[in-house]
Amino acid sequence: MEIQARVEKGRAYDRGRLGGVAVELHSHLPIERQVRAIGATWLDHELVGGGASQYTAGFGADARNAVCARVDFLVERGLAERRDQRAFVAPNLLKTLRDRELAGTATQIARETGLAHRPVTDVTGN
Repeated sequence: MEIQARVEKGRAYDRGRLGGVAVELHSHLPIERQVRAIGATWLDHELVGGGASQYTAGFGADARNAVCARVDFLVERGLAERRDQRAFVAPNLLKTLRDRELAGTATQIARETGLAHRPVTDVTGN
C-alpha cells in the first residue's frame, strides 16, 4: 500500500473514532515546555487572543494552568504584569518573543560556527 493511501486510511480511522472531531497540531513543543520557552508559543497566542479563559476541563484545564504559568514566566521577563487578578501583556508580545528567540539562536549559531551574525535590514523602508 502506498504511503498516501495509508495516510488517508489513518485519517478515515481517526474521523470514525473521534466522531468527526478534528485534531490540529498547533505546536511541536509539549505544553509543559511552552511555559518557559523563549520564543512565541501556542500559549502566547491563546493569551493574546483571550481563548485560554474558556477552558475548564481535561486538556483545556491543563492549557489554562499552563497559560497562568506562562504569564508568571512573562512577568519574570518584564513582558507582562498582573493587576487585580488580570494579566496584561506587553504591546507586540508575539513579535518581541520571536525577535528574542531569533537573537538567541543567532548568537548560538555564531558561537558554534565562529561566524558573525549580521541581522537583515529592511531595504524597502517599511
